[in-house]
Amino acid sequence: MENLKTMARWTGLGYLMIFITAFFATGFVVEAMVVPGDPATTWANFKGSESLLSMAILSFVVMVLIDAVLAIPFYLLLRKANRSLAMISSALRLVNVAIFAVALMDLISFLRLLGKPFQADEVFVLRQVDHLTQSFDDTWMLGLIFFGVHLMIMGYLIIKSENFPSILGFLIQLAGLVYVIDSVASFSLQNYSDYSSFFEMMVVIPSVIGELSLCLYLLIKGIKKP
Repeated sequence: MENLKTMARWTGLGYLMIFITAFFATGFVVEAMVVPGDPATTWANFKGSESLLSMAILSFVVMVLIDAVLAIPFYLLLRKANRSLAMISSALRLVNVAIFAVALMDLISFLRLLGKPFQADEVFVLRQVDHLTQSFDDTWMLGLIFFGVHLMIMGYLIIKSENFPSILGFLIQLAGLVYVIDSVASFSLQNYSDYSSFFEMMVVIPSVIGELSLCLYLLIKGIKKP
């Protein structure tokens, strides 16, 4: 029991690191500086801020590595509820990690593009900017479908587990559901950008509440005594 509690707290610490790195890289860099449909402004925002983009990429790399490692303790913490589903859940988490790693290559290519002289081939550079930022976003959203399903399965396992309060499971399932809905909508709705603010709030509120609650529970409480 003590070994599981210790592992749970280390898992919570890892989850907290994911929150911190993702919040910085996404909130302060990507979403703050990328202007969808306006590659010229995006280029201008990043030009001269190559070090900021480098820090964002490094943060994403740390996030990906921690995310991959966390698949193991989550499996060990939840396997008593259902070993097969716990394995599937962890596998889906790793699939999302792999897809996001592919998306990260677009940001690395964008960083290299910033070193090219803009005036030499303005049309080519702007096309590349538009392609790389859109490709990064689309690939990330594809990965979030797998991550959302992972969370829904994990939420079910948490509900069934004697180690966690059921309310955490319901919150995690809701977070997973909104990830899937948002990602599917981004691929299927041609006017998705018109409703981007609505979808953003729909995702942010349940995901932050659900995942942060699980993170803090793991970090502070560890696991519940059966």
